[in-house]
Amino acid sequence: SQLSEEVAKLQNAIQVSEETVAALKDELEAAITSRTQLSDQVESLQKTNDDVAKQLSEKEATLEESNSNIAALKEDASSASSQLANRVSELSNAKLAAEKTVATLEVELEAATATNTQLSDQVLSLQSVNDDVTGQLREKETALEKSESTITTMEEASSAATSQLSEEV
Repeated sequence: SQLSEEVAKLQNAIQVSEETVAALKDELEAAITSRTQLSDQVESLQKTNDDVAKQLSEKEATLEESNSNIAALKEDASSASSQLANRVSELSNAKLAAEKTVATLEVELEAATATNTQLSDQVLSLQSVNDDVTGQLREKETALEKSESTITTMEEASSAATSQLSEEV
């Protein structure tokens, strides 16, 4: 009778352990899904960051070209004094256009730099979250392994008790 009670208790403990293992497996799968989503987000942010860096490089090249154009126009104006009156008007217009371009490019450069900084911060934040999720995943895997070990031990004890009960009967 006492042995039957112990067998019943062990069977209840096994059932509880199996339910715990199932719950832990669900949590593990959710953590893996979350980690995959975070990895995808990091990859997407990295691609966006690369695109912004490429655009920034192109804007810098355009700015250098504009500055080079301004320098060339200034050289031409000083070398041709007979054409100075006409060239002054052309240079003035070219300078205004270049300054507008430079001002626009500087604003775009600042915006791209701010975006790049935000994206870098987001990548760092996502990497931190990914590290946290990975740590939680490892903890859950360890807990799952312990639960499986406990179930195995309980199954062995139940089997031994059943064998002993059979021998006594």
